[in-house]
Amino acid sequence: MAFDTDLNEVVLYGGASSNDTWTWDGFNWTQVSRATVPHDRYAYPMDYDGAAHAVVIFGGFSPAGALSDTWEFAPAP
Repeated sequence: MAFDTDLNEVVLYGGASSNDTWTWDGFNWTQVSRATVPHDRYAYPMDYDGAAHAVVIFGGFSPAGALSDTWEFAPAP
């Protein structure tokens, strides 16, 4: 979970239990659909990158082992 200062929303990624992505605006949860989503994972760092204007997930672990990929959630243009 990370706070996106551009959207003024919390972004939640489901991780190992589901790879759903949700946003919270302080009042409502909204499921967000994207063309690409990260693979299921757990124990991953997630933070907002102000320079990229995106929430970033890096690595974590899958049942197959350690992951080293990066995934960005940015507002749709």
